[in-house]
Amino acid sequence: LEAWKRGGFSFPGLAEPLEAITWEMRAGDGGYHTLSELEQSLRSLVDTYPNLGRLVEVGRSVEGRPLWALVLSDHPYEREADETSLRVLGAHHGDEWISFELSLSLGWYLAERYGTDPDITALLDEHEVWIWPVVNPDGVMEASRYNARGVDLNRNYGFTWRPIERS
Repeated sequence: LEAWKRGGFSFPGLAEPLEAITWEMRAGDGGYHTLSELEQSLRSLVDTYPNLGRLVEVGRSVEGRPLWALVLSDHPYEREADETSLRVLGAHHGDEWISFELSLSLGWYLAERYGTDPDITALLDEHEVWIWPVVNPDGVMEASRYNARGVDLNRNYGFTWRPIERS
């Protein structure tokens, strides 16, 4: 921010440095969703589209927050052997809030258009789409790039990923 200011850029209306903006200042009241609002929206989506969506708690964060994933498919409660899974992961970095907003919006977009948009209908008929809007809820709560263990998740995945063999 200071480099931008030295370069002649101004930020009218910004009373404090960006680093001082807290989660509470961003969330709610028409801003970004809080984690509880995110969960409510996911639950509302699966309640609205019960034959298309399923909500799964895939685990818990270091600090015990639920890790929610949305499954969208023409058969969300069964694993169809001939379907590939697609995954959308948001909020690896807790200070990149728009990534989970986009993930959540994608879920609603797909669900709302299923059955009327032929491309989206084909996508969900032929694939199982997993949308995990917040990978790092502890980081989101702290507005931090890192998780509660000080790890940058986006930089610490294994580099020798291999497909899982299914029997």
